[in-house]
Amino acid sequence: MVVRNVSPIHAKLCKRANHMSLGKPKLHLAPREIDKLGERLREGTATKKDFDTLNEYQATYDHLLIDICRQVDNSLTLNKFKFLLTGRLKRTKSIVRKLRREANRHMCLSQMGDILGLRVIVASMAEQERVLKSLRGIFRVADVKDYRSSGQMYRSLHALVKEEKLIEIQIRTLPQHVWAVESETFGEKVKEGTLDAKEASYLTDLSSACALLDNGKDCAENNFPKTPFLTERMPISGLYSDLKSKFERIAYVPNHSSNTFVVVYDNEERKILHNTPFPPKDRETAIKTYQRFTQDLSELRFECLIFNSSSSEVLAITHPRFYI
Repeated sequence: MVVRNVSPIHAKLCKRANHMSLGKPKLHLAPREIDKLGERLREGTATKKDFDTLNEYQATYDHLLIDICRQVDNSLTLNKFKFLLTGRLKRTKSIVRKLRREANRHMCLSQMGDILGLRVIVASMAEQERVLKSLRGIFRVADVKDYRSSGQMYRSLHALVKEEKLIEIQIRTLPQHVWAVESETFGEKVKEGTLDAKEASYLTDLSSACALLDNGKDCAENNFPKTPFLTERMPISGLYSDLKSKFERIAYVPNHSSNTFVVVYDNEERKILHNTPFPPKDRETAIKTYQRFTQDLSELRFECLIFNSSSSEVLAITHPRFYI
């Protein structure tokens, strides 16, 4: 799915973006200064200059996004994994929201590990372990967070890699991914702990269902008759079945060459307005386009995202909320 006929405002922004200058990031801030910036963002006292500085700080991750995606892709392909891979830079509003959550009140911006994040989707938990072993062979893995048996609803394996900066690599099975995708439909409620009883019951039972699928057991919505929300949303026979079919078709393709996708999603119209791939040689044009979108479009209505991926078909699995 590549949307090329965008609205006049987006065409105008793309044209303006081509005239922006973009050099190698030159931000030089000590960790203490970065953390002070983080405090102002948390407290709501940040100025326009602070947000400009944050954008510059995010830009210092860009070369790593390209390099880390390439290294992970090469390693997993060489070891004959069946996988899907995408990478992204965390959006400004997501950074601010994370800093402001009560659970993160002591988090330092300089130590936020997922400003640059990669997502690897594989077929099974055994493959998750193999991927982690492969990552240890090419990176310095500073920490591993195993959420598969933590007692939380969210289930995944996270590797925190130290390569100049901290980088988070999420390793998910398809059932784990389905739960995460469904939880995102409730916005920030899951992370902020504000789900109502019906929503909490749904995600709790869905987590149990996904655990059964991860362990090779049959599971369907009618296994949970006391949770009608499951039969209303049909995440197993619907979303899981669809993603599994697509994964089996796409993940077997060995070529994971990296393109840059700049995506604009209209939350009001619930559709993608801009979704154009840029080949590696046009990376700077992609970044300029993304920067202009984030500057000129209302973040209350539009979501502006930049991904590294081989195709829109891969993004439709790794980030289906924007493509369904």
